[in-house]
Amino acid sequence: MIVKCIKLPPANYEYVSHIAVDEEYLVFALLLEKGELRYCIADNQSHETNMPVWYPEAFFTVTNTEIPAGWHIGKEDGDVIVTFKEWASSNGEFYYWLVEDRDSELMLYNKYIQQMASMHPQFS
Repeated sequence: MIVKCIKLPPANYEYVSHIAVDEEYLVFALLLEKGELRYCIADNQSHETNMPVWYPEAFFTVTNTEIPAGWHIGKEDGDVIVTFKEWASSNGEFYYWLVEDRDSELMLYNKYIQQMASMHPQFS
């Protein structure tokens, strides 16, 4: 799945934003959190940190609706998540350990980044 940024978050947004209008991003997970859809993307800062970041769908339009084969539905802190199996079945643990730089999560995440990028050459 690919999304294109259509507007930037406001200056008082809860997190520092590293997205750019008209730029496309691969989606690594979808989260339905309290009725709001969020995309987990590798934003422009992620190339340095290797960490995906959650953004509300209001900042994007979907340009490619194809969801990777093998994605699963799971729960994360009571919310619904759609992503690769190891993340979907972890109840939030995968993302926690990923941002904490644990090797096993980093290796899996990088494996899925490479698989998804190979399906979309513009992200290789």
